[in-house]
Amino acid sequence: MKKVVLSAVVALLSSPAWAGSASAVPEMSAGAGVAAIALLVGAAAIIRERRKK
Repeated sequence: MKKVVLSAVVALLSSPAWAGSASAVPEMSAGAGVAAIALLVGAAAIIRERRKK
């Protein structure tokens, strides 16, 4: 049930209906992209370890 609710929240938040008007999206540097990926990988590793216990 929790997964269904979280999926619905993500679908609502990412819906194009929320986008009122087009806005400029700043470009992301390569370093920021690498940092974002490292953060996601680290968070996934922490979640995986907590589920094993």
